[in-house]
Amino acid sequence: MKRRLVYGASAAGLLAGLALATGALAQTATPSAAPTTQTASATPAKPGEPIEEITVTASKSSGTRIDRRVYDIKTDPQATTGQLSDVLSKVPSVTVTPDDKVYLRGDSGVTIWVDGKPPAEGKQVLRMLPASEIERIEVITNPSAQYAAATSKGIINIITKKPRGKVVRRGSASLWAHSRDRYGATLSYDDGKGPWSWGLNLSANGGPTKNRSFSTRDYINAQGQVTGRLREEGISIGDNQWRNVGLRGGYKLGPRSALKLKVRQSEASWTGNNLTAYDDSAEGKTSERSYEPWFMRLWAYELNYTFADDKGERLTVEVSDELNHTRDSTLYEYMGASTGTNRVSDIQRDHGQEIKADYEKPLGGNKLLSAGFDWQRQRLHMARSLDSDMPGLIDYDSRFAGRQTTAAAYVTLQWPLSGKWTAMPGLRVEDRRRDIAGRRGGETEWFPSLHLSRAWGEDGKIRFSYSRRLDPINLGQYDPQILRGSLTWAQSGNPDLALVLVNSLEASYDWEHKDSSWGASVFMREASNAIENVNTLIDGGVILSRPVNRGQTQYAGFDVNWRFPVKRLPGKGRWSQSGSASFTRDRSDSIEAGGSREATFWMLKPMVQYDGPKRAGLSGDQYQFSATVMQNRGLQSRSGVNWSTEISWSHPLNKKLTLVATGTNLLGRQSNETRTVTARYRTEAEQFFYNRAVKLALNYKFGN
Repeated sequence: MKRRLVYGASAAGLLAGLALATGALAQTATPSAAPTTQTASATPAKPGEPIEEITVTASKSSGTRIDRRVYDIKTDPQATTGQLSDVLSKVPSVTVTPDDKVYLRGDSGVTIWVDGKPPAEGKQVLRMLPASEIERIEVITNPSAQYAAATSKGIINIITKKPRGKVVRRGSASLWAHSRDRYGATLSYDDGKGPWSWGLNLSANGGPTKNRSFSTRDYINAQGQVTGRLREEGISIGDNQWRNVGLRGGYKLGPRSALKLKVRQSEASWTGNNLTAYDDSAEGKTSERSYEPWFMRLWAYELNYTFADDKGERLTVEVSDELNHTRDSTLYEYMGASTGTNRVSDIQRDHGQEIKADYEKPLGGNKLLSAGFDWQRQRLHMARSLDSDMPGLIDYDSRFAGRQTTAAAYVTLQWPLSGKWTAMPGLRVEDRRRDIAGRRGGETEWFPSLHLSRAWGEDGKIRFSYSRRLDPINLGQYDPQILRGSLTWAQSGNPDLALVLVNSLEASYDWEHKDSSWGASVFMREASNAIENVNTLIDGGVILSRPVNRGQTQYAGFDVNWRFPVKRLPGKGRWSQSGSASFTRDRSDSIEAGGSREATFWMLKPMVQYDGPKRAGLSGDQYQFSATVMQNRGLQSRSGVNWSTEISWSHPLNKKLTLVATGTNLLGRQSNETRTVTARYRTEAEQFFYNRAVKLALNYKFGN
């Protein structure tokens, strides 16, 4: 504890000293001609010169602000016909699993935002947001004070397309079909007249899914002897449907200000049919059949006012309201050694409201002042019940209500220092008030940050950053109700979860020259009361998964990325190779008897691309092959090496119509092996995903 306080106090002192010194240094510092958005090159850009961004397909130069990296997706083959999950999986250091978990440098706690705020539909946005609506992807590994505090594990901010200049009739439509009977369609349209503009986007996709699983669980006593065994074999067949309707309108109040209104309605549904066979060495064989219809409906409204002048001064005020309903009702039927039925119901209503304002003012040279405030309120209501005629199970009818209100303000100042350094100190204050099932509490916390950047040689740049953050906690994690249904699995929240304060340090080096670049970063985080979902064996041979604070935790790791042209390969076009690799290790206080525990993660993502020569006034064909290889060793479980592959081909048929073909895991289906060891049991499990497939898509652009 003493070391953590010294760590935070030292960094905060450095931040305060630098903030006080910038005024004095401003008179002697050599101003940089680079704009706010900086390139990875040491050569400063001319005033007003556009800055190119890092692209996930390695075909353009890289560019960053001092606190983020920006990835352009326009040249990705699936940028016009895929979903967010398709293009996000190509971003360096990001991994998307078959069950839509997103990892940033091995951490699944990364915060996903769309246009600067969390999407109300949660991870469903990966399948509901068309890639054609995305302009760029920002990756912020060590957020500055500008961003909400509960983002210690990084932010992936999806920036959607917005009309620029005079709005004229334009749009695109796409259709795709999947060899596993999946389908999708999107339509985007914009138009305008005089000061008015309007537009819409429609999307729908869906289809069946299938996976199989096998596991063996050994029960062990205090001496490590096996006292019993449970084997499970299951098959899951489901059907997913996603639908989204978005309307937008705008009005120019003058040459420098505008009002915009967005209305969105989204629906997602899942119908699962699962069959599981249990073979217990003590109780015999039981078969479980479950039927699970799940449904989500979302309404979202957003009103935005923007003022921007030609000198870069900008004010944005936004008011938003989002209401999300989910309903999950599962029927379990048992035959054999155990006989009976369980009916589990879970209904949730999540209502979020937000008012935020952000102000930016260039101060000349490479100086930039940013300030803003944010007010958020979230109200969550959950109704959960179990109706069972199984022996040993007790029916429940649980109600949970939680509310959290957060008020925040921040200021950051980007300022050139002497010796080619640029600094961006920042400070954020947040006040949170919670009412969790009648238990009220709250706190006010200060969150300093500091980002430093310096040109290194002709083509390099080094960066250092520090921030104080929070690990995110969802309101539902405070619900203590133990949720049952399956014979062998249960879960609950924890009303005694403590806030997790995190101090983060990061250092990186980036080099870029013409079509080649590479970068490397090292990072370290120290967290108090880090949260981990811990599995324990309770009565009846049931595993209970529950979030707990696991004490002091240190995270450390590195990540590298590269991009370069490849010569002496066949074809008249251009070959390029890019990729990234990450490694993370964390060590925490004991969560069970036995002392400190460690977890590791590593990932490798190579990608090869060929851009063919232009033909008859059209863009050339594009070929892309990418692979992901990863392994995750958690505190209680260890997975095998998982891998996936994808090959894409884009072929322009004419100036408006493009054909895209994608093959997923053609070299073999995905599988996941996991081994879990605790004080009372150990499990070996394997899961197979039936996702080897070919997808054909057409995209048509119309208008201007």
